Amino acid sequence: MEAAQTIIELRNLRKDYKIRSFLGSRTVHALNGISLDVRQGEIFGLLGPNGAGKTTLIKVLLGLVRASEGQAKVFGYPAGHWEIRRRVGYLPEIFQIPTYHTAYSACRFYGRLSGMDSKQLQQRIPQVLELTGLKEWKHVLVTKFSKGMRQRLGLALALLHDPPLLILDEPTDGIDPVGRVDVRNIIRNLKQHGITIFINSHLLPETELICDRVAILHQGIVKRIAGIDELHHQHSGQVRFEVCASPESIQALFPDAKLCQSPAENTIFSLPCNGIRPLNQAIDTLRKNGIDIVTIGRESQSLEEAFLRIITEKEGNEDPDQAGGEVSS
Repeated sequence: MEAAQTIIELRNLRKDYKIRSFLGSRTVHALNGISLDVRQGEIFGLLGPNGAGKTTLIKVLLGLVRASEGQAKVFGYPAGHWEIRRRVGYLPEIFQIPTYHTAYSACRFYGRLSGMDSKQLQQRIPQVLELTGLKEWKHVLVTKFSKGMRQRLGLALALLHDPPLLILDEPTDGIDPVGRVDVRNIIRNLKQHGITIFINSHLLPETELICDRVAILHQGIVKRIAGIDELHHQHSGQVRFEVCASPESIQALFPDAKLCQSPAENTIFSLPCNGIRPLNQAIDTLRKNGIDIVTIGRESQSLEEAFLRIITEKEGNEDPDQAGGEVSS
């Protein structure tokens, strides 16, 4: 099977800022040796707490900020190359459309700014409005749109020139649950059409529902790159047992056991077992007390649990606080 093409390629990417204040100047490493690949046709999520470097990374990809060191390529071109702009659709986190526009006139206006001619726009606008569920609203003023509808219009504008790569910055932030479902469905549909989607988001449950892989950033460093399923199945140190015994007897044998909702005849509980030795000890204890084991399995974890565990692993002492100074690149 042929390997998927690499759409975004980052190697040892660094971006440093000089912070000036009355106390003097210092260097802040916004990106500190980032390396990752985004493959064709996948939905790739960029996660991290505030100040992790997510926005800086997107600016580097779009050519809005120059990297201090390292390599950033999109479609094989260095970040900032004019050819990349023809192939990328971008939806910023804060996106304002002039209120005198309708959905249709906004598409015409922004399409012309992208260099599309009237014939191209006449063919493409109905397609993107139907794809984003705004076909029946094409002549309605944007002022009457909900936040979710405006986000969908933003997606339509980003898709006008039929780009093979979409970069979305917080695409579901501030949208009600129904609007989030709509945007998720649109993104999934775009993936079915072979479009690669790069999402920056702090909404972990949303990312969990839609992304194939994620990179977790913390203090400018990639802490982990993994598939959602892989993160789910990386155990949190807890093992779940189902046994033929009363809850009282389990609590007496394992004071640190966490009892779960159980069927009437059995007891289900979870126990911290970091490694094979404590797991074997727990099994031996059950057998010595004549307790039959029905099932044993590692507990899966949510993306939020995995995220919190990963960003606190071997955390450094430095906190790159950028407040209180002027930034110069």
